[in-house]
Amino acid sequence: MCLSGANALVRIISESRATNPAVLVIWMKGEPADSLLSATEESTRLRDATTQFWDGEDKVGAELAIKLGRRGSIAWDIYLG
Repeated sequence: MCLSGANALVRIISESRATNPAVLVIWMKGEPADSLLSATEESTRLRDATTQFWDGEDKVGAELAIKLGRRGSIAWDIYLG
């Protein structure tokens, strides 16, 4: 799991409570050790302020990469404002 991205989200969400940002987190299998179990364990830190999904096949990352002009790559740690 990309814990630096998760840590950044925890900080941003806590600093933005007054504006109540919409946050969508897609946990994905970026590394061989990543799994639904590890995503579920990490997701508890973000549970109250986000909508979360598991993408074990990196389908979302592949589609985002295409939209960003990087066909054949996997996009992750994407922050849109």
